Amino acid sequence: SGWSWADAGALFDVQWPKLFQDGLAKSGDNETGMLLPRAGWIGQWKHGTSLWNGDIGSTFGVLATSLKTMISAQLTGFGWMTVDGGGYCGGDSQSPEYRETQLRWMQLTTTLPIMRQHGQRDHTIFSWYGDANEQRLIKLVNLRKELNAYIVAELAKLSKTGRPLNRPLDYDFPQDPVTWDLAEMGVGEQNDAPAAGRAPRGGMFFHTHGSTSTHVASSY
Repeated sequence: SGWSWADAGALFDVQWPKLFQDGLAKSGDNETGMLLPRAGWIGQWKHGTSLWNGDIGSTFGVLATSLKTMISAQLTGFGWMTVDGGGYCGGDSQSPEYRETQLRWMQLTTTLPIMRQHGQRDHTIFSWYGDANEQRLIKLVNLRKELNAYIVAELAKLSKTGRPLNRPLDYDFPQDPVTWDLAEMGVGEQNDAPAAGRAPRGGMFFHTHGSTSTHVASSY
């Protein structure tokens, strides 16, 4: 037939979610169906599928890598992309270092197409992360609710134009050198304080260049 195992593997990632979506359609429940597989291929979103970055570690380094992975995936056609908030394995809810990592991870997920926390850690319940962080995490959930209409509208633009919800500032402002500096900073370092010229800590704001502006969420 001329097909290789590589061809079959690529086709599987598209046809597997289609199998489930077809089943949901036959049951009359296709409007609310959403699939979250561990692997994917270009075209899978046609079948109500969102990609995620799998069962990952819970270190700050993995958080930094997850941001790059998520941005790269969205820019290359996986518009519905999310991550394991807090990482999946490891992570000590009583460790100050991990509490910061988990909080900043959840700040990231607040802005993604799907906000989720997922992990086989000692605890995923917010109250185990200390009173102060518990309140911060609750505020993030409430913020996500407030942003819902905006995110839905932006995802509608994704469907029409292919422009991803999450993208580096240099995507919208390639002519502005400040945006390239911000893109290189990523999530910074653990216990990092904002340097001069960085995005406002923990805020939502507009970045404007000329007559164009766009929303920015700071993870600090």
